[in-house]
Amino acid sequence: MLTEISTLISSVLREEIESGLILAAEVFERSGPAKEGPECGDGELIAIRDALCGFVSSSADDSLKATAVWALGKLYDPSLVPFLTQILKASVPDGNALIYQSLVALSNVGVIRFPDGSGTMFDIEANRLVAIEYLDRV
Repeated sequence: MLTEISTLISSVLREEIESGLILAAEVFERSGPAKEGPECGDGELIAIRDALCGFVSSSADDSLKATAVWALGKLYDPSLVPFLTQILKASVPDGNALIYQSLVALSNVGVIRFPDGSGTMFDIEANRLVAIEYLDRV
């Protein structure tokens, strides 16, 4: 599975990258939430997680980065908090979809809460405010 996902997210074709990110999310969902971080997890899950983190760090496409962060959120991995916080901090000035997906991933591990219990990706300003409040605390 790792080889297939790595091949897809390394493609130059958007459709293949999206397929790889969705496949990673499906693998994460089937694995169940991580409880204590990468040391307790399966080696292949860790490698897929690391491949997605590398993709997010190197991609210039915010939409694909948001999809990768969405997939990472399916892992419920508390060891991702520093990485997700860094991504959130970098995305706040632009107010893009990456803010929402980062907030959801951080919410999945219990680090943040949306004020009304659930956020929406369509309310960019509200998401930006939640992000700023969180970043001010860390």
